[in-house]
Amino acid sequence: MRKTLSALLAIVFLIGGVFLCGCNQKTLYAYTESGFPPFEYIQDSKIHGVDIEIAKTVASEMNMRLVVKDIEFSSIAKGIKQDNAIGLGMSISEERAKKVDFSIPYVKDVFQYVIFEEGALETDQDDMVPIEELRGKKLGVQKGSSADTLITKEKDGLFQDAKVRRYENILTATQDIGHSNDYIVIDSLSALQITDNKVGLEAKRIKGLPSESYGIAVKKGNTKLLTNINNIVSRLIEEEQIQKWIEIHSTTSQDL
Repeated sequence: MRKTLSALLAIVFLIGGVFLCGCNQKTLYAYTESGFPPFEYIQDSKIHGVDIEIAKTVASEMNMRLVVKDIEFSSIAKGIKQDNAIGLGMSISEERAKKVDFSIPYVKDVFQYVIFEEGALETDQDDMVPIEELRGKKLGVQKGSSADTLITKEKDGLFQDAKVRRYENILTATQDIGHSNDYIVIDSLSALQITDNKVGLEAKRIKGLPSESYGIAVKKGNTKLLTNINNIVSRLIEEEQIQKWIEIHSTTSQDL
């Protein structure tokens, strides 16, 4: 009887040891859309970018295996239903915060820019494009993005009579300038990255629009994961690591 009990205890400790040693490692799923340089982009058939670096760090420090899921941008917030899932490349807004919880901002003061063919738009004395220049135009946006939400909401206001052309991928929208759309509206970092790599295009800030910030999204009420992410992101900001990644990936994301 003692031998049997000892054998059973040995099995229990062995099984417990498997979990303690991390051999049965949990998975962290990161949902994103890859056409958003320098935060997400495809190079050598793999997703790279600033957000991927952050996700790798979060997964590593939580002893989790990272799996990146490349999906439509508009589906990211809807898809975060698991406790081990995060959303990348998302600007923080009141509307989105009804569906997901956001980490502390890791990039702040991001403004909306317009991408256009060289010379197609006039700028003011501050080298910005007045919103009046965009009224009644066909404006390309990434489906579900903050630009999509803003322009749709303001079609009878700031962007009066503008026609919204929605694209799953902002790089596809850029290729469509002068055809199915007149201009593209997207955040400053991606706009500048795209125009750096595309001859004949300019990117300028749209005058009079508020700035936005980026955060990592998690399932509503998932305080444990959110706390871990906030601690890691706080340290990365303090060490200026995220800014270093922005500089690196702004240089290396050339295959657009």
